[in-house]
Amino acid sequence: MMSRSIIPSPLVSRLLVRVSFLLFACVPAAHAQVKASLVEAENSIQPSRPFTVALRLEHQPHWHTYWINAGTGYPTSLAWTLPEGWTVGEIQWPVPILIKDSEGKVTGHGYDGVV
Repeated sequence: MMSRSIIPSPLVSRLLVRVSFLLFACVPAAHAQVKASLVEAENSIQPSRPFTVALRLEHQPHWHTYWINAGTGYPTSLAWTLPEGWTVGEIQWPVPILIKDSEGKVTGHGYDGVV
């Protein structure tokens, strides 16, 4: 079984800084409601070989982010800053849950807890 490491290389660290900025641009760090980290699927990253990273989101209780078909909110998006010659594929979305308001009405599709 292959173990996974969080932020294994300087490149992934730079990518995480960019993703973190996008997620927390309007929220002071001390009050962040979602913690983001990048998790690699491979043991090493080689520029000449495709690889996959996952965006791990840890939501505080009663907070959520939205899926591509968000409903009333905005879908989660990523903006990558990559080295020359690197490209990024489409987001591979995990299956979302129904997001409901405090009255139990469905407001969209998304994620809560750890995803």
